[in-house]
Amino acid sequence: MLKIDDYRQHAAECRRLAASAALPHLREELTKMAEAWEALAEQRETILEHKLRPARVPASAKGKP
Repeated sequence: MLKIDDYRQHAAECRRLAASAALPHLREELTKMAEAWEALAEQRETILEHKLRPARVPASAKGKP
């Protein structure tokens, strides 16, 4: 699976290409691609945060054997 930094690098590359694209429809498509890569990076980051976050113990279960 790609790393979050890889997703962001792909997004940046799409934005660079969009900035230099001569045709408006290419700029639009490349911008959409950049947005998709950025969304993937955010989703992956959220998944990793959930996996790394310690499990919460309900207050009702604390102090019980």
